[in-house]
Amino acid sequence: MMLNNGMEHGAVYTPDFEASVAFYKALGYDHVFYDFELSDEDLKAAGEAVSGEEASTDADAVTGARLVMLQKGNCETGMMEIIHQTKADGTLAGYTGLLGFSYKVDDVEKTYNTLKEKGYKVSGPPSGIPVPGRGIMKLFTVQSPEDVTIEVFQSIESK
Repeated sequence: MMLNNGMEHGAVYTPDFEASVAFYKALGYDHVFYDFELSDEDLKAAGEAVSGEEASTDADAVTGARLVMLQKGNCETGMMEIIHQTKADGTLAGYTGLLGFSYKVDDVEKTYNTLKEKGYKVSGPPSGIPVPGRGIMKLFTVQSPEDVTIEVFQSIESK
């Protein structure tokens, strides 16, 4: 089975970061797995990995993001990722609502090639995003038949 590790987490874009964190903590996601900000450069690489398209230079483009991954206890499945995107002036940018679901795999390149060969709508080839204290997350996305974004990733340890 290609996605043999099961669904790792769901992800949402939020217009109110603190309210979303408080809400999911109230639901029992009380442990912070990670909490960091992406620089403009890292955010562009992440956007290109997810969309398969070159980053926008539009004035309304996303230029910053804060991400927090919450988990129940030490369980590393069924986690919730909250993403708050901003423009250069600090105002909200991007989408709000469900981003999609994420699956951790053992070989992201092989999974990408298999899904692409089967004709599924995949983003560009897997690209790496640095996650402070966790190494590199190499990822790509694929759209489900219902048009839900599925993130497929492999954790690469820092050397």
